[in-house]
Amino acid sequence: MFLADAAPSGSGFAIIGVIFLVFILVCLGLVALLVRFFLRRRHRHDPPPAPPKSPEEEDLRTD
Repeated sequence: MFLADAAPSGSGFAIIGVIFLVFILVCLGLVALLVRFFLRRRHRHDPPPAPPKSPEEEDLRTD
């Protein structure tokens, strides 16, 4: 008789599900921020690309 009163009603599962969903979203957000930070940091150390050459400069090449 007492066991029937202690059965989960579903609202407890919903609360746990919402907490778990928020935790997963926070973790994914932190991972995305870390990846973005490291990619931007690595990109800063690369040398800038060379400016495009004009057609006159390309014709002056000697092969």
